[in-house]
This record gives sequence, structure tokens and C-alpha cells, in this order.
Amino acid sequence: MMFLLCASAIEAQPLHRIDPNLAKTLEQLGDDGLAQVIIVMADQVDVNGMGQAFGSVHASKDVRHYRVVTALQEKASATQRPILQYLADQQGAGAVERFEPMWIVNMVFAAATKRTILDLATRDDVGMIYEDGLLELDRPVDSAPSLSQPGAAEPNLRAINAHRLWQLGYTGQGTIVMNIDTGVNGAHPGLARRWRGNQPGVPWYHAWYDQKVPPSPVPVDYGSTKHGSHTMGIMAGLDSATADTFGIAVSALWIASPTIDVGFSPHTSYTLRAFQWAADPDSNPSTSNDVPDVISNSYQDPNVSSTQCNGGSGYWAAVDALEAMGTAVVWSAGNAGSGAQTITPPKNRIS
Repeated sequence: MMFLLCASAIEAQPLHRIDPNLAKTLEQLGDDGLAQVIIVMADQVDVNGMGQAFGSVHASKDVRHYRVVTALQEKASATQRPILQYLADQQGAGAVERFEPMWIVNMVFAAATKRTILDLATRDDVGMIYEDGLLELDRPVDSAPSLSQPGAAEPNLRAINAHRLWQLGYTGQGTIVMNIDTGVNGAHPGLARRWRGNQPGVPWYHAWYDQKVPPSPVPVDYGSTKHGSHTMGIMAGLDSATADTFGIAVSALWIASPTIDVGFSPHTSYTLRAFQWAADPDSNPSTSNDVPDVISNSYQDPNVSSTQCNGGSGYWAAVDALEAMGTAVVWSAGNAGSGAQTITPPKNRIS
């Protein structure tokens, strides 16, 4: 009888810390059913405030990077110990399969039972709990090999006046671009020479973050459509042997992380790990020459609900942190349609 009363008390707790998408999933589970979740802590760094302060004094990239990374890491270290101990205890009891602390946002990934998730939602140190659902590629409307243009730029580049930027000297020299996509064909003649991992003294794992087990030490495109190679080509493609120009920042170095359409069921957490890696690829807050100046994203995450777009919590907090460091995070609009509110999440935050 006492067990039933306790169970009823847990079920009766207000679910304001449970994201609506996760609530729907939990409705389909028994008490001991497992769900993958993202536990966002209540106490967060005000990265937007930091970004505004940096802008007012024109802070350098080195300063921005060091201040933001160390603030995020210190916040996670200072506040996560109680919840990590709880999760460890629950793991010992068989109610948690695995858990992983993060710092790009003060959050923890976990695979836990419904009962444990509901118990977590009663904690004052928890801000919101989201489902760690599956990512989806924004499927191309059409795909076909592009025509080689030796000695020339593709017409679409001239249509956006990229050639005028080149004439002014803006070629991407001295910058790093990144995509989070299906991967990149690191042997492509238009991309291979400018993979940062091919630069002297740069370990491959400072230029390529592969969550597949075991990871590939060289960039590969896992995708069925080779979408990541396509998007990196748009960003930086130039075959120096033939002067075939099919990218914009033709002098930039590039890094990448495959998280979509990669054959091992990537979840939202895969992208969040990629964002965290991008914030400090060499794991040294004192250096910023390894950090991308821009990250391109061309996918959708149908698990992102409206609650994940507010202020300092949820999915977008990772993007806010990167932008406070000085990294621009950009998204494709997707191919979901031209009508109102057809931009897919998470880039529909702006709509």
C-alpha cells in the first residue's frame, strides 16, 4: 500500500519541467520504460549578457572564447554534483542506463526510466527536461552532380555576387568554417587541401569530430545523399589544380562533425555534443585559433518544441553560447514549403 501511495504522489507532481514532446512519449511508457532525455539545469550562465558586454568593448575572439568557455565549464562543475550523484545512485539501482554531463549548456544527457524522469522533474535544480529524439536530414528537392567549371566559378556564385567579395579581398583567408551534417568527403579535390587536419601540427581530432564507434581519423561522408560534402562545397569548394570554383570562402580552412543520416540513429544529443566540441576543439580555452568562425547547419530536429526556443534554456542555449564566443551559427531554411510557418525546427526560432 505504501508503494502505491508513493507512486501516486510521483505521478501527481506538476509536469511544468517536462517538455510537451517528452510528456507525450512518457504517456506511452510504463513506469520502468526507458527514455532518452536532456536534463537542462535551472542555473545557467547568462551568455547573452556576456555577448552584449563583449560587443560594447569590442572584445577580441581570444577574450570572448576564454571567458565564455571557462564560465560555462565552471558553472557545470559547481552545480551538477548533486544530480550526477543521484543519477549514479539510480544507475546502481537499475533505473538509469547511462548519463553524461555537458557544459556548453549546463545540462546532463541520460537514458532513464519514466519514474526516474518524473522524479527528476520535481527537483529545484532542474530547469526543464526534453526528449533526446532523432534528427532528420532536410531532404534535397533534387540532387545531381554539378558540372565542372575549370578556370571559372559556378553561375550561382556570381548570382550572389561572391566574385565581388573576392575582388575586395574577402576569400575566407585566415578563417575556419564548419558544418554539422552527414560528414565530408575528405579526399575531394576541391576540399582535401584545406581540411584543417591536414595542416602541420594539427591532430585529426581537433578538426574532425566523429561520434561513430570507432571514429574515422579522416573525414568521410556517411550520408546516403552525400549532403555534407555538398554543403561544405558551397562553403569552401575550390579545386586548385583546375581553378574550378564552386564555393564561397575559397581560402578558408574547414572542420566538420557528422551527426545526420550517418547510419547510427543520431539523436539531438549528437548535435549538442558537436556544438560543444566546436566551442573548443583542442580542449584548451586559452587558444581560439582552432574555433570555427561559422557553423553551417542543414537539418531539422522535429523534437524541438516551442519551450526549447525561450531565453537561456534548451537547445538554443548552445547556439547562444557559441555566438557569445564570436562564432556565427547559420541554418538552411529547409525544403518544407513556402507557406507560413513551414520552416522546420530548430531554425524556426526566427519565424
